[in-house]
Amino acid sequence: MVGAVGAVAVLVAAVLVASYPVLALVGGLVGVTAVVAVAAATTPAPRPAAPATSRPTETELTAARRHRSP
Repeated sequence: MVGAVGAVAVLVAAVLVASYPVLALVGGLVGVTAVVAVAAATTPAPRPAAPATSRPTETELTAARRHRSP
């Protein structure tokens, strides 16, 4: 059944493109826009960054020691 529906959809699309290319182009753009909108709506939001600490990290302390003037 699903294969038959897909075959009919492809046939209708082929006839649409052959008969009304501008309408088919607009329909394709609407379809792509819908897919992008669904993908954007279902993509999880990025995790927030970790809060900054008041104490420097060991790497920062090492870098500061290297750059101290003698």
